[in-house]
Amino acid sequence: MQIAEIIAEMEQFAPTYLQEDYDNCGLIVGYPADTCNAALLSLDCTEDTVTEAIKKNVI
Repeated sequence: MQIAEIIAEMEQFAPTYLQEDYDNCGLIVGYPADTCNAALLSLDCTEDTVTEAIKKNVI
């Protein structure tokens, strides 16, 4: 599955027009056309979150 497909599904539930001015909505790391076989979802993209994703081999 492509990352763009996952984003489209998530935006059905939480449309980006509902975001606040201070929100960083959408894909922070990676490319929409990439294939995804696992995901780590986070409310904030921090160094610890990226480190966890690397350790779990989900990026």
